[in-house]
Amino acid sequence: MSSTTPPSDVPEARRISRDALREAERSSGSQVVVVESPGLPTLSAIRFARGSTPAHVIEYRSDYAWAVDYLVVFQCGMLRRRVNAAASGPIDLGPSATGLKAITAALAKAATVKMNAASSRQLAAQLLQGVVVHLRSIPLGLAIDSLIETEFEVLRETQRRVLADQLRENEQVLDAAGAGLLPQRVVDATCAISAALALFWAERWTQPGLAAPYQYSGHAATGSQLLEVWRQNSSDGVRDHAVIDAWAELLGIADWYTWVADEHDDSGESER
Repeated sequence: MSSTTPPSDVPEARRISRDALREAERSSGSQVVVVESPGLPTLSAIRFARGSTPAHVIEYRSDYAWAVDYLVVFQCGMLRRRVNAAASGPIDLGPSATGLKAITAALAKAATVKMNAASSRQLAAQLLQGVVVHLRSIPLGLAIDSLIETEFEVLRETQRRVLADQLRENEQVLDAAGAGLLPQRVVDATCAISAALALFWAERWTQPGLAAPYQYSGHAATGSQLLEVWRQNSSDGVRDHAVIDAWAELLGIADWYTWVADEHDDSGESER
């Protein structure tokens, strides 16, 4: 989506985002910096302070500058839940060797064009990372967006437009699946998680058509199960571990990731 007119009440939206930044800095004990990143592959991302990086960095894509206040509030919510979850143990997900092996083997069986071992392993690693990020981001994002919609009326229209874009982008996996480009286990896990997101907003906005692609593809039933688990456990972040693990069990991918105390890379922690 190209840059368009921001919400009419810009001062109020900016005040909300600045308050969110101050609270994020207070709760985390580190500075939070917001930067524009033209080449960012997602709409926004957050890189957490660690090691030689003393500040948390929220990045947003240039063509979504019109939504920056909402995106900042969203990513501050991600940081807040990370701080709350830290009390329960490890806070990051890392792809596992078992998951990599499973996807590599599935690629070898499904590929219409044979790849060499190095290319196959690289693609498998990318697919696995995508599933792991999706598994973590969607349940946390549901909780954060529910709170934003409830508490900040001035951000609702921007939020809705951004989420509508995300829902459309998620459907691209269904197209790739139809073309036989992805292993079925990757498709099923990714699409069930996307179905949970679509089902939630289809109900919230009274737009049942949002979930229709997943009804047709057969992923809506599992998505509904995931959503029920989320509803039973969603809180301020303390139960995020349990939700993610329960989702993974339902999806049959519990051995595709491991909990780690701190991921020593610069990858973002959300898909927004």
